[in-house]
Amino acid sequence: MSTLKEICKEQTELLNECRQNIKELTEENERLERENEQKTKVISLYKKAYEKTHKGWFRYRELTNHIRAMKFASPYSYNYIHLVNFIKELERADDATKTPKK
Repeated sequence: MSTLKEICKEQTELLNECRQNIKELTEENERLERENEQKTKVISLYKKAYEKTHKGWFRYRELTNHIRAMKFASPYSYNYIHLVNFIKELERADDATKTPKK
């Protein structure tokens, strides 16, 4: 059987091992919290950029739809006809850059 000194020594070693594990886990937790904070900042920046782009795209759509509607309201106005043709050219050029190349 184990003596009291041996039991005490085993318990002390076990306690020291637990303390070391707690220290390592605390350090890892702090590192992960810093990493999470950095990633949260990056996500926030991407979200702001997305919202700004989406807002711009919505305004572009609104403007082009207005110009197209005005072309039909004033069919003999060359300003609107030229603007609609210009918009079509821009969209064709945009579609050409989006199609995958073989």
